[in-house]
Amino acid sequence: RRAIKTSTRIITISGQVKDELLEEFPSSPPIDVVYLGTEQTPLSRDNSTRPLSSPYILVVGNVEPRKGIPEMIRAYEHYRSLFPASKVRLVFCGQKLWNFEEPFRLAENSPFSKDILFTGYIPDAQRDNWYRHASVTSVPSLYEGFGLPVLEAMRAGAPILIHQAKALQEIGQNLVRP
Repeated sequence: RRAIKTSTRIITISGQVKDELLEEFPSSPPIDVVYLGTEQTPLSRDNSTRPLSSPYILVVGNVEPRKGIPEMIRAYEHYRSLFPASKVRLVFCGQKLWNFEEPFRLAENSPFSKDILFTGYIPDAQRDNWYRHASVTSVPSLYEGFGLPVLEAMRAGAPILIHQAKALQEIGQNLVRP
C-alpha cells in the first residue's frame, strides 16, 4: 500500500498482474507491463546427449501447491491408463519449496511411479538440454504472474501445453495450447 501511495509509476511483468493491481488499488499510479525474457539464441534440436533414452513430458518449476503438480500427475495417470503401451515418462525439474509432500506421495503411490521422475534443481545449461529433447513441455501451474518456462520451451522449439492460467496464455499467445 505504501509503495502504491509513494510511486509515480509502476512496472509489472504481465497484464494479469497489472489487472490484479488495478483491482486491488483502483487509484494506483500508471502501470506499465514489461515482459521478462530469456536468452535470445534459439536452442536447436541437436545431437547432444539426451537426458533420458525414452520420450518424456517435461514440467519445469518449483514443487509447490500453485504449480499444479498433483493435477499433472493425475492427468499423466489418466493418459497412461488410456494408452498402457506408452513409454512416455513424466519429468519434473525444480526444487522443493513448500507443501511439496503431496506430489511426492502421489508419484510414489502411482501405478506408473517408475515413470515419474523428480530431478530437483537443474542448472540452466542442463535444463536447456531437457527442454531441447522433451516430447512436450507442460506448464500445469494453477496461477502464475508470468510463466518463464513457457518462454524457455518456446526458445527450445518444444511443443507446449499449458493450464488455462491467464498469464500463461498471455505470454504464450497463439503458440501454446491450454
